[in-house]
Amino acid sequence: GRGRSYSGQTRQRDEETAVREEEKALPADVRLLTELQGHSKKITAIAFEPTSQQVYTASFDGTVRTWSSVTGEAVTCVEVGGEVDSMLLAGGFLFVGFHKGTEGIIKVWNMATGSDHILTGHKGGINCLAIAGTALVSGGQDHSLRVWNFNQQAGIFMSQAIITKEDGGHSSCIIAITVLGPYMFTTDFDGTILVWDLTAGKVTQSLTCAHDGPIMQLLVYESHMLSAGIDGVIKVWEVLSSPAPGMVLKPEPDFVFDKDKSEEGPRRAKLQRPGILAMAGTSDPAGTPILMVSYNGEKCVRLFELPSFSSRGYLVPVEMARTLASVSTTGTVMMTGDQNGAVRIFAWQPTLLAS
Repeated sequence: GRGRSYSGQTRQRDEETAVREEEKALPADVRLLTELQGHSKKITAIAFEPTSQQVYTASFDGTVRTWSSVTGEAVTCVEVGGEVDSMLLAGGFLFVGFHKGTEGIIKVWNMATGSDHILTGHKGGINCLAIAGTALVSGGQDHSLRVWNFNQQAGIFMSQAIITKEDGGHSSCIIAITVLGPYMFTTDFDGTILVWDLTAGKVTQSLTCAHDGPIMQLLVYESHMLSAGIDGVIKVWEVLSSPAPGMVLKPEPDFVFDKDKSEEGPRRAKLQRPGILAMAGTSDPAGTPILMVSYNGEKCVRLFELPSFSSRGYLVPVEMARTLASVSTTGTVMMTGDQNGAVRIFAWQPTLLAS
């Protein structure tokens, strides 16, 4: 018994060492373009504005910074007045969700006029922002979803609805929002996915215990929805081609991906599975869909090819990325924002193939 146990532990250490060695190098078809330096705390959001060709970054250090995507030079730095939780660029507006003490605030900039205004009402952090139809939707630490409509006459967004547990909403902290056609998908700290019929303005499907704990990210991939959780797994849910009330997502996932189980066996996966912090989709130069995934405690971002989930290597060095993004300009670039305030931009590059 002792011999087998020791042998297993040695093999496990060898496997871990091998992974660490591999994490030190980028894949042959990826290169690091630049690192954007200036933030002093974890990066919580990255966005790209195509007209100005500028990258926007938001951080827990209380600032939103803009950078030239061409030169990597810093352009502006704005102190928003609190720790930034979320950011969204959409419809000619920049929305920044932050908290100051116990108050959650959304600051809105009109990109055309430069005017700004604030939206108040949330308590605590504002974890996610999304556009649903013509409305802004925010999800908070206070368990509420808030809907804000743009008032043309006043030129500002105004509160339209507050959705709480009593209104059929969430009973824990809201983490992610994704909109797909006439449906909105929201996740929470307890591992629930709620599906909202935007036309009816109410929940049409509830998947409780979709994950064991917080669901950090949702991502649409072809006819499926991917969810990533602190439980360390990615689940692939089919979006039904003919949705009916109460049945938009197939109630059971088509596939569950656990990198630890695929790498090191079920016993190790069960004992020590790092949670997923962030997930984003991109594609390589051949158009193959690639999933970018950041795991708690790792100094890399893992790349997986879809739909097989086969490994395409690592983006390094990235210390526990809290946000990931992909942008297509002249080519596709991948952006990572880590817990130390570093923002790195990676690009695909051609590789020499043996004839």
